[in-house]
Amino acid sequence: MANGENVLHRLRQLLIPGLLNAGESYKLELLNLAVWAKSNPGMGSFYRSQHELVAVFKRQGEPK
Repeated sequence: MANGENVLHRLRQLLIPGLLNAGESYKLELLNLAVWAKSNPGMGSFYRSQHELVAVFKRQGEPK
């Protein structure tokens, strides 16, 4: 990861604790959890989600 770059990772709600622990072990700071609201949930299931969570990380000590 180059200086000043942010890391974006899409995830399911159940995986949040593991992702936060992984980010901490790589010395990444969680900036925010963003929501990607989809206009079309896509094919595959009637219960498919119309949104995805996106975790935004940065290296600790780097400017925001």
